[in-house]
Amino acid sequence: MARYKLVLPPERIAQSFSKLIVPMIERICGLNLETRTLAATRDALLPKLLSGEVRVGEVNRAKSTTG
Repeated sequence: MARYKLVLPPERIAQSFSKLIVPMIERICGLNLETRTLAATRDALLPKLLSGEVRVGEVNRAKSTTG
């Protein structure tokens, strides 16, 4: 790869691009973490819901007392 020529934008354009794109990348990373958290919660609760061990009303009550 070292022998390939690379075109770089002027510093001002690179900085403007970074200011625009960095918040988007941070949001994507945050949403990815939230997705993993939600999937883990789903995986923990779904078997309990299907078996009747936990009912939806109980989950809602527990959420309102902790949140």
